Amino acid sequence: MLSNAKLQILRWRWFNYSFDVEGFVDGEVKVSIAEGSVTGNTSGDSNFASNEIVGIVDRVNPTGLGH
Repeated sequence: MLSNAKLQILRWRWFNYSFDVEGFVDGEVKVSIAEGSVTGNTSGDSNFASNEIVGIVDRVNPTGLGH
């Protein structure tokens, strides 16, 4: 599940999946993988549910006193 983000790339290497996500707008980005959404190539076993990962997107430049 993605919240406020899109999947940029999904990679598989040596039995590990990795991915990049890009946030749509400033704020929280949440990522999780639902139980049974990924199946092993040779085993046919499905995954357990992942923990949720939360990151913050902040594209606004800091403001303050000029120098």
